[in-house]
Amino acid sequence: MSKKYERPDGRSYDAMRPIEITVGVSKFAEGSCEIRFGDTEVLCLATVTDSVPRHLIGKDEGWVTAEYAMLPRSAVQADVRWRSSAWSDVRCDRPSISRPSALAA
Repeated sequence: MSKKYERPDGRSYDAMRPIEITVGVSKFAEGSCEIRFGDTEVLCLATVTDSVPRHLIGKDEGWVTAEYAMLPRSAVQADVRWRSSAWSDVRCDRPSISRPSALAA
């Protein structure tokens, strides 16, 4: 990258945007935070349950599920894959995560 490159906000070409993290932003989620860097805002919510899918019962393993979605008008151009009808298509499951001893029954 050329050192003559100038960013719109005046940062040098090798400088990161400042990052702000605020925790406890949701009163209903077991864990939550808001992360901001530049014009990007990310809301993260975590829910903890003491259950696993049937195929993991009795195996002392946990289950992590993540979902990602961009709200309408969150970017200049709408991306077809983030329409509300595609919500179930952006889910990813990760089986066989070792269960922390604090959650063990």
